[in-house]
Amino acid sequence: MVRCTAKANANYVGLTEDVVLGEKNNDETFNSGRLTVQKDDKGNAITINKEDENGVGDGLVYRNEDGTVNKVDIYLDQGGTVIHNVAAGTADTDAVNVSQLNEAWDQINNNTTAITNIGNKVGELDSRIDEVGAGAAALAALHPLDFDPDDKWDFAAGYGNYRGENAVAIGAFYRPNEDTMFSVGGTVGNDDNMVNAGVSFKIGQGNGVSTSRVAMAKEIKDLRKELEAMKSAMLDVNAGRRLDTSKLQLFPDVPQNHWAYEYVATLAGNGVIEGYPDGNFDGARPMTRYEFAAMLYKAMLNGAKLSDKILTEFAPELERFTVDVVHKDKDGNPTVERVRVVKRDDAAK
Repeated sequence: MVRCTAKANANYVGLTEDVVLGEKNNDETFNSGRLTVQKDDKGNAITINKEDENGVGDGLVYRNEDGTVNKVDIYLDQGGTVIHNVAAGTADTDAVNVSQLNEAWDQINNNTTAITNIGNKVGELDSRIDEVGAGAAALAALHPLDFDPDDKWDFAAGYGNYRGENAVAIGAFYRPNEDTMFSVGGTVGNDDNMVNAGVSFKIGQGNGVSTSRVAMAKEIKDLRKELEAMKSAMLDVNAGRRLDTSKLQLFPDVPQNHWAYEYVATLAGNGVIEGYPDGNFDGARPMTRYEFAAMLYKAMLNGAKLSDKILTEFAPELERFTVDVVHKDKDGNPTVERVRVVKRDDAAK
């Protein structure tokens, strides 16, 4: 039996007596501040808003007959029950509200976007590293040739590959001398093109001796030619060069009955003598005895054997002059010669 009391100007109904639920002998009653549902056959009961003597309530608990308390699961209606005004949780075991959940979700989305961007940047950096590696390999393949004093420009090309990326390099090298070199190079073939430039030089006192294999080979070749020419000249001088008497160079301005005409014509026809110092036989100008003696001296150097008569005729002049080579061409042939008259004092020495 329930007794309800309504107080004036009050918005609630007060229970002044016990509330009894059920008719069994083991029914429990509701006293002030406590509602107990009738025990089941096993002696279990549900208590709502029970307070102890200290005013501490249990809330909604499921208490066993032996006094132990079980956790209670709360099931909401499937129709979509909404709990409003839920405070933001602070403790580790508190529930969170929608605002906290949305804030966490936004942070997760921002972190996901940042991680994606970082991944893209790392992939781009990895690709650029591969391109730089290929370019560096191509530049490393550029090498100059040995120094050549007659050809001072060198050009080179190279290819490089690194982890699937390819690059081609071209370069140029200029060596004005054996101690200095300028270089420039560049790569093509990918978006990260590379360019380099440099200068190399030696410091210190040199000995004047070339270390270039090309220069040394050319010098050895020239020396061999000169050696062969000297050997040929020495053999001709020792054995006497045989002249082809059928080869004559005519001199219309000189009487053929001149005592030296046939001898000089034979020497000129065989290429032993070349006339005046400029190499031409100019009939408009008489040849001096010294010029004629110089011509004979050169013929002797070329291996011609002079007759006793002509040696006796020009002995004074031959004793007083020498022919020096001033300049040679690249093949070692004299291009400029100088006739030098020796003074009597020098000849005496």
